[in-house]
This record gives sequence, structure tokens and C-alpha cells, in this order.
Amino acid sequence: MRQTTTATHAAPVDEAVDAEVLEFRANFEASSPLDELVREGARRMLQAAIDAEVDEFITQHADRRDEQMGCLKKLYHVF
Repeated sequence: MRQTTTATHAAPVDEAVDAEVLEFRANFEASSPLDELVREGARRMLQAAIDAEVDEFITQHADRRDEQMGCLKKLYHVF
């Protein structure tokens, strides 16, 4: 499963940043253990749904063959 990353942008060094702005940003950058648990659960559910769709596609097209790979199923397992 691939890991996702979120880019955070820091204010330029020469620019003065208000303390209220920093506090506001911190509310969105910090995450609780519950947030992480929910995100991980969502990632797993999405990955399971994608895997199920790929398996169904492979099953539907298992009889297709080409000159290079032999069959579609082998192509999926390469990744």
C-alpha cells in the first residue's frame, strides 16, 4: 500500500507571522490519534475496494492473452 503525504507550507523567514495565524495553522497540522486511526481505516477500505475491482477485472478478462505476457493476470502480479 502506498503512503500518502501532505505538503505543508512554511511562511517565508523574512515575513512576520502573527501568533494567531500560527495558532490557527497548528489546529490543522496537528492530528490526534483518533484522526490517524480514522485515516488509516479509510486508506485500508479504499485499498480493499481497489483490490476487489482489480480482481474482478482480471477474472472477467482472464481469457485474454498477448504475445508478451501470456495473460493479463501475470501483468497485475508484476506490480
